[in-house]
Parts: sequence; structure tokens; C-alpha cells
Amino acid sequence: MNEAQLEKTLVDFLSETQSFTKLRGNRYIIAGDLVDRVLITHAMERAGYNKRQAAQMLGCNRNTIRKKISAYGLKFPMYEQREAS
Repeated sequence: MNEAQLEKTLVDFLSETQSFTKLRGNRYIIAGDLVDRVLITHAMERAGYNKRQAAQMLGCNRNTIRKKISAYGLKFPMYEQREAS
């Protein structure tokens, strides 16, 4: 997906989703959080649930990934198994 396709997808989502207009709070932050969750989930899956590699893919620090996984309550079955071992 290129930048134009991503932009169109986001605009369509924001325009067509009635529930989005009912959300309370800063829509900019809500949309940013949604994008973060999608990017982190995709990067973690592609990196084999390795936070360091996922962070490299996204151009951020491993601690940023760790904090956002916790803040968003993201669950990764393979990640949880690795943490337990």
C-alpha cells in the first residue's frame, strides 16, 4: 500500500464510520492511536514478535514499542509465550 492508498483508506474510514463521529475526545489522537496499533501489530507479526526488529522496521526505539503494546493492551500469542519462558 502506498501513501495515497493509505490516505484514501483513512479518509474513507473517518468519513463512513458513524461510530467515529460519536467518539468523545480528540479525533486526531484517536486516529493516530488507531494507526499506531495497526502499524505495531503488523510490524510485530512481520518481525516474528521481536520488539527490537519491529522497532527497527518502524524507525523507533524498542522501549517505544514495549510501552505502546502495554498502553494499547495489545496481545500477541507468540509474544506472550516468549515472555513466559
